[in-house]
Amino acid sequence: AYSVAHDGLAHHSNDIGRDNAPTAELQIWMSVMFFDFLTQCNDIKVSGEKPPKFGLSKKLRRRGIKVCEDVVSMVNQGQDDGLLTTSQVQEPIKKFMWDLCHDYRVPNERITTEMTRLFYHQT
Repeated sequence: AYSVAHDGLAHHSNDIGRDNAPTAELQIWMSVMFFDFLTQCNDIKVSGEKPPKFGLSKKLRRRGIKVCEDVVSMVNQGQDDGLLTTSQVQEPIKKFMWDLCHDYRVPNERITTEMTRLFYHQT
C-alpha cells in the first residue's frame, strides 16, 4: 500500500516509520548507496578516466543534472567543504538515487554509476 503522506523521501508505507520519517532500513540503503557513489567519484578522480555515456532517459537525466547543479551551487556558496560531507548536500543526491530505485526500478548497481556520471559532468 502506498502512503498518503509524502515527505519527499519515503514513497511506500514500508519505507516510513510511525513518525513519517524514513525507516532505519531506508536510511542504511541511502547511506550505502551514497558511499558507493563517493567511491566511484574518487575512482574517476584517481584514474582520470571519463565515465561511460548516460544510460538514463532524457527526463531522468534532466532531473539528475538539476540535482547536481543544486549541490554544486550549495558547495560554491560555502554550505559544504566540497567533499559532500554535510547532510544538506547529501540529501538531494540520496533522494534522487532513491527515486531511481523506487519509482523507476533502476537496479542498485546502475544507480550509483548513473549518479556518478551526472555529477562528473557538472563538476
